[in-house]
Amino acid sequence: MVKPAADRIAKFNSKYDPLTVEARFTAAAEVAKDGFRVSASNAEAMERAVQAVCNADEIHTPNRPKYHNFGRELAKLIRDGVTDPALTAHAVVLAGKYVAWGCLEDTIIKIGLNVFSVIIPPA
Repeated sequence: MVKPAADRIAKFNSKYDPLTVEARFTAAAEVAKDGFRVSASNAEAMERAVQAVCNADEIHTPNRPKYHNFGRELAKLIRDGVTDPALTAHAVVLAGKYVAWGCLEDTIIKIGLNVFSVIIPPA
């Protein structure tokens, strides 16, 4: 059975009513803001923890972005749901990569252990 055109038009008009659309966007914005607050605070805490390890080991300022990037990559693995023993294997590979780029192995191991509770065996 074919619906009358007036019913279809009324449904379309109610679906795209500016007040209805605004209410949907407002609800979605609140959910997105709450999610961002949580992820931003987690990222900030991780960055501060990596900064504390770099301060303790007296890493020079121009070299610190590499250590922060190591922390970000390890955090992404954890966020993506990688768990042991795969997480340790990935962390060993990441540590090797950043040591090859000139990072101190001891500092990388400390970041893994102190910030993420991941034991990275020395090479």
